[in-house]
Amino acid sequence: MDSRAAPAERLGWEWLLTPMDGGRSATHGFSRKDLDALARGGGGREAVLELRSAKRSKLLVTLLTLLESTPSEAGPLGSFAEAWDLLAAAERADPAAVSDVLALPAVHSWAAQALRHLRGSVSSDAPLWFVLGHMNAIAAAAAVSAGLEFRASIPVFAGLAVLPTLGAAVVPTGERHAVAEVVAAQGEVVVRRDSVAVTRWFPMRRVRVEHEGRELVVWLDDLSPFRAFGDPQPAELLSDKAVVDWTSALDRAWRLLVSRHSEQAEELAAGLAALVPKQRGNRFRDSSATSADAFGSVELALPAGAPGLAAVLIHEFAHSKLNGLFDLVTLDVENREEIFYAPWRDDPRPLHGVLHGVYSFLAVTDFWRGEGADDLAYFRFALHRVQTTDAIETIERSGLLTEVGERFIAAMRAYVQGWQHHPVPERHRRAAERVALDHRATWRLRHLAPDPDHVAAVAADWTAGQHWRGDPGPAPELRPADAMTEPRARTHLTEWALRSPETFKTLTEETVTAEVPGATPADLCLVLGETRRAKALYRDQIAADPDGFTGWIGLGLTVGSRCLAEFPELVRAVAAVVDAAPGELVAWFDRG
Repeated sequence: MDSRAAPAERLGWEWLLTPMDGGRSATHGFSRKDLDALARGGGGREAVLELRSAKRSKLLVTLLTLLESTPSEAGPLGSFAEAWDLLAAAERADPAAVSDVLALPAVHSWAAQALRHLRGSVSSDAPLWFVLGHMNAIAAAAAVSAGLEFRASIPVFAGLAVLPTLGAAVVPTGERHAVAEVVAAQGEVVVRRDSVAVTRWFPMRRVRVEHEGRELVVWLDDLSPFRAFGDPQPAELLSDKAVVDWTSALDRAWRLLVSRHSEQAEELAAGLAALVPKQRGNRFRDSSATSADAFGSVELALPAGAPGLAAVLIHEFAHSKLNGLFDLVTLDVENREEIFYAPWRDDPRPLHGVLHGVYSFLAVTDFWRGEGADDLAYFRFALHRVQTTDAIETIERSGLLTEVGERFIAAMRAYVQGWQHHPVPERHRRAAERVALDHRATWRLRHLAPDPDHVAAVAADWTAGQHWRGDPGPAPELRPADAMTEPRARTHLTEWALRSPETFKTLTEETVTAEVPGATPADLCLVLGETRRAKALYRDQIAADPDGFTGWIGLGLTVGSRCLAEFPELVRAVAAVVDAAPGELVAWFDRG
C-alpha cells in the first residue's frame, strides 16, 4: 500500500478496526499504480503483504462478529467469550505467538465457515457447538505458544484433538465429535480425556526450503479439520516418507522458481502459507484448489516434476491474490445468472469465475513463457496465451465490469498483448490452436441449443438440394449440460505425445481407451497425424452415437471444418433431422 497516495488515487474498501492489542486502527487499499501492477499478474512482495494484512483484519472482524453473535449459554466446550478471553490473554503475553496461530489459513477457513453455520447458510452434519468450539482449540494453541498456564476444553474430531500450528493428540472416543481437556502448568502441556492423559501426539509439520538465500516456509497441513475449505474433514496423516517426498518436490520447485522466476518466487515467499495434501484422482489432470476464505493455502495432489509443481503454486496463489483483492476492490457486478464460456472449464461460468480463471492463467502463462525450453513448456505457453486472450475479450464484452474493473482488465490486456510475438515453434503453436479449438467447439456442442425454426429451415434447404445460405441463425440458447467424466481426452493425448514421445509411441488403438480416460482410437490417430484413418473412425463414432460430441468435433478437427469449429451445435441438430452422411453434410456447410 502506498500510504503517500492522495485520497483520490486510493482504490478499495477501507477496513477500519481496533486490533486485539489495542493499538492503532488499520486501513487497507491500493493506489492505481499498485492495482495496475497486480493486474499484470505481479504486484511484488509489498502488495502480497498488504493483501495478507487485509485478510488478518477480515479475520478479526469475523471473530468479533462471532463473539457478538454466539449464544451466551455454554455448550460442552464452554462459551465463545471464555475462549476469546484466553486468546486475548495470550495476545497480551506474546503477540507473535497469537499472530502465528491466526496466520494459519485453516483458522481463516474455520472462521468463515463458523459464521455461515451460525447464520444457518450452510447445511452440515457437524453440530454448531463443535464448529464454534474450534475457537477453544485456537485459543489454547496460542496460549500454549505464549507460555500461559491454563485449563480449557477443546473439541475432538474423528479421534483427534487438534491444536492449530502445534499438532494433534490422539483421543480415541468412538464418537465423531467429542471433548477433551488441555492443561498447561509448570512448563508442561497435557491433553486429557476423562481425566486420563493422552500420550500419542502428531506434530503439525512446517517445511522450509531455501535457495540462493531465499527461503520458503509453509505448513504441510494434514491435520486441521478445516484445512480443506468447507465442512470439517478427518485428518489424512502423511507417512514420514510422504513428508520427505513433499519436501523434496517443494525444494526442487523452489530452486526453479528462485533461479528463473524471481518475482513470482518473492511473492510466494511472502504469501504462500500452507499446502494441504490430497489424493490424485486423474493422472492426466493436476488436482488443486484454493478458497476465498483461506489466503495462501493450496489444496493439491503432488504434480509430477518441478515445473509442474511450480506452475500449480503460481496458478493457485494467483487465485489467493485475486480473492484478497476482491475484499478491497469491486471489479465486477455480482451476477451469477449470466454465464459465459471459460477456455479452461468444461462448464459455463459466471463472470466472477471467468475473472478468476483469466487472472490465474495469466500468471501461469507467464511462467511457461519463462520456461520455454522444452516441448511441453512451448505448448502450454501457446495454449494459455490463446485462452487468456479469448477470455479477456469475453470479459470486456460482458458489460458487467465496474469502472475499476475496466481499468484492471485493460491493464491485463496490455500485458497479454506483449506475449503475441513471443516465438513458439510452429508445431507447438498448431497443436495449441487445435486443442483450444477442440475445447471451445466441444463446449458449444455440449451446452448450446440452436434455434429449432432455423434448424428446420436449414434442413429444408439440404433436402431441396439447395446451397447452404451461410447463416448460422439466431444466437443459440445456453442449456448447461451435466458434467462429463472426461471431455479432454485429446488434450491429454497431445500433452503425453509432447512430454514423453517414446512412451506415447507404445499406445495402440487397442490400448488407448484403457490408458487415457475418454480417449478413442480415432483420437489417437488424430494426434499421430493419421488423418485418413482418424476420419473413418470418427465417422464410425458418429454413426454409433449421433448425439455425442467427441465424434463430431474430432471429425471437424481432422478435416479442418469451419462449421464444426464455429457452430457445431447447428450441424449436429440438422444431421438429426435429415438423411445425410456426416462427411457430406459437413462439406455442404463448409461450402456455404
